[in-house]
Amino acid sequence: MPNAFGARPPPLPITLTPEGNGKLKRSIFLWALAIATPIQANAEELLVRVSGLESTEGNIVACLWTSNDGFPICGSDSQDITSVPAAEGAQLAFTGLAEGVYAVTAFHDIDGDGEIRRGFGGRPLEPVGLSNNPARRMARPKFETAAVTLVGRTEIEIQLR
Repeated sequence: MPNAFGARPPPLPITLTPEGNGKLKRSIFLWALAIATPIQANAEELLVRVSGLESTEGNIVACLWTSNDGFPICGSDSQDITSVPAAEGAQLAFTGLAEGVYAVTAFHDIDGDGEIRRGFGGRPLEPVGLSNNPARRMARPKFETAAVTLVGRTEIEIQLR
């Protein structure tokens, strides 16, 4: 069929013959598969070594954070929670993470109830610590103070106080 200028458009480069039709279907299938497959980012790992334990009773609990929402109280707002039996130099691992900025809170759960015991005014009665080991202040710590950049396999140490 001629176009507006009276010329016929060039033929399509695809020839639909019994032999070529299979190649076309295979090409379309592979193209569709390629765009439908999600691109997997490299899984990164954050290793946390904990020091400053007063005893080996109970567990060490660590919580991973990606923002200031709920930080630093371990619970439903943290991205991940992990624990190991208490031991000096114990290591906890957060795996399968994307590169980015994270913070970690850790505490020595001496009585094994999974929560930080608190005293008057909400002050922790069990040893606690944050990534970057910031000085303890009267005000609640901020995510930015404890933030670490995760690129590849990253190791940090948290000193419990």
